[in-house]
Amino acid sequence: QCDLSEPWLPCCPKVPLTIMNAVSGKVLVNRTQRYTNPNIHYYFLKQYENDLLFIGTEKEHELFCRQWDLDLPYMPLKDFAEVRMAIFFCKFLLANQSICWHIANAIGKNRILEVCGVFPNTWSTTPNGYHYIFQEAAEVLFHKMFNR
Repeated sequence: QCDLSEPWLPCCPKVPLTIMNAVSGKVLVNRTQRYTNPNIHYYFLKQYENDLLFIGTEKEHELFCRQWDLDLPYMPLKDFAEVRMAIFFCKFLLANQSICWHIANAIGKNRILEVCGVFPNTWSTTPNGYHYIFQEAAEVLFHKMFNR
């Protein structure tokens, strides 16, 4: 039986330099259209645009940027191995209840989770994971993690 309180998904040893260089020092953002919290808005990210990269689908990127009036660069990744590598080398991940969150949780990466109040079925099992359901907490956690 595995101990889910320990990271259990190791990173690939051969990481393309393009991924490592692109995400180094950056905050990755991932938000799908499922499991969202309608009480959260991301306008506060405007001041961090130069430090953010969006991962996910092109449609998710377009919707996120349009909804919150943001101009975040999009980082296309070809498969979940590349997603794992990008998360491993980024500063931290901001995500909702998605596969990206679960990958970050599995490797114990610094991460912040937008919790869906209707279906709160995701939580941290490894260290370095934080959650929010209210706007003030979202902003406080982001600022705290960003300034680490």
